[in-house]
Amino acid sequence: MSEKNKKIISKTLSRLAAIQAIYAYEINKNEEENRFDIHTSILDVITLHEEETEEKLSKDFLSKLVILTYDNLDKIDELISINLNKHDNIEKLNLLLRCILRCAVCELKFYETPFKVVIDEYVALTKDFFSDSEINFVNAILDKIQKDT
Repeated sequence: MSEKNKKIISKTLSRLAAIQAIYAYEINKNEEENRFDIHTSILDVITLHEEETEEKLSKDFLSKLVILTYDNLDKIDELISINLNKHDNIEKLNLLLRCILRCAVCELKFYETPFKVVIDEYVALTKDFFSDSEINFVNAILDKIQKDT
């Protein structure tokens, strides 16, 4: 496998891991003991990934994506919300779908990744978990956000 292909796979896996880290954080943030923070979430996802696969994550990309998503969550959620249909509410979206959108919007807004790459990557990741309606939904929201900037 070429170095270019290894880097592409590494970034794709890192995007998936970022979604997992944001999801884990959302699930655990209201724990009574609340010892779970975003950095713990990142480390847990890296550890889990390293135990289950030989593929390498881009740890810097993963950490930066998760932290930027977390640090800009209000802005990101606002962008998602204003692009939803008037009868939709971001809090009523499936949590995994919300995490996918959050990471994708973060990458659209705070990275120099070409928008077509971002949309293709996150739509492909959405296909791993959802049916056509959710895949089309993610594609439409990301396309609207990209066009508004």
